[in-house]
Amino acid sequence: MVLPLALLVGTSELIDLINSGIKNGSGEVTSDNTGAASTPTSASSKPKRIKIPATSRICGKANTKITVNTYAGTRDTPCSFALAVRTAYLDIPSKKRKGAVNLNAYSSISRKNLRVKCENTIPLRCTSGDFVIYLKAR
Repeated sequence: MVLPLALLVGTSELIDLINSGIKNGSGEVTSDNTGAASTPTSASSKPKRIKIPATSRICGKANTKITVNTYAGTRDTPCSFALAVRTAYLDIPSKKRKGAVNLNAYSSISRKNLRVKCENTIPLRCTSGDFVIYLKAR
């Protein structure tokens, strides 16, 4: 049985994992939702600070187990997909979550894995086609 990362580490450790992936830009990682990842391929600069648009809607609030607020950045982005992106991102080992990250997240609507590109920003901004997701560590 595979447990989500949030159930395997404590709150402070999870905050450190998220912040290390969001704040320390060092390269691009390719991963699928199993957490398998390649090594960083290129150096990246310091993360760019951005604002979550006021039109975004909260899909998952941080709590004692998951310390990341998750937002659907567009009207067309399903919350179920935004939460799948969060899960896929958190499944990547923290040392591999630096800078820009590419991952696959399962869409329950299309019933397939979709390719997601997460930018080197704070908060983390991820896109897949017209879908936009923001992950913000609390």
